[in-house]
Amino acid sequence: MTDQQLNRIFISYAQKDTLTADAIVEALQGLKLTPWIDRKEIKPGDSFVEKMNEGLSQAAYVIVLISAAALASRWVSREWMSSVAAKEKVVIPVLLEECVLPPLLRDILYVDLRTDRASGLARLRSLFENEGMPVSNAPEKLRAPEAAELLTTSRQTLRRIALRCMGEDAYKSLLFDLHIDPGQIPGNSLHERIINLLFWVGNSGELEYVATWLPSEPTCRRCVANEIRKLQ
Repeated sequence: MTDQQLNRIFISYAQKDTLTADAIVEALQGLKLTPWIDRKEIKPGDSFVEKMNEGLSQAAYVIVLISAAALASRWVSREWMSSVAAKEKVVIPVLLEECVLPPLLRDILYVDLRTDRASGLARLRSLFENEGMPVSNAPEKLRAPEAAELLTTSRQTLRRIALRCMGEDAYKSLLFDLHIDPGQIPGNSLHERIINLLFWVGNSGELEYVATWLPSEPTCRRCVANEIRKLQ
């Protein structure tokens, strides 16, 4: 993904939820992100399917507005299903009303707009603000040399490198070192579990440890070194 694509957010929604989708687009535009919504991106004469596929393929995040209408929509279902299976893409369900989530979405970090829309939108903005923050704000002299590049990069970039470089054994080893029970981190795939873990440790203040651990883990070392070189 290019740097421009890393800021793209695909909004998946049912037509009934258009007003909420527009509110989310407005909430994110001030963060130098690029929300993609069909009503503004697809022009008369465009191929609907081609444009939707283009928007999905170029997005780093997919926000799925969850309502009864969305769950009944063939298009919304296709959008989130293809995104859940995509490597490095982050799917964020946004709950709009009480409904039964599909099994593949139940273990994914979500934002709740069911009872307090303003607070939910603020949380969504905060989530993306945190994505662009550096992993560590510690003075340079306190950083471990082998982890210096990862500590100064964004949380988003750290997650991308972890997704590319961590296998199942490395993931389990990191959980052990962090003293986290594997059952505490939900996810149907390794991809989902890594995403959920990094959001978890980001909220608990242990993301710096992950940035130091990754380049020193034998099974990840070469891959991480290659990814760091791409950043330079």
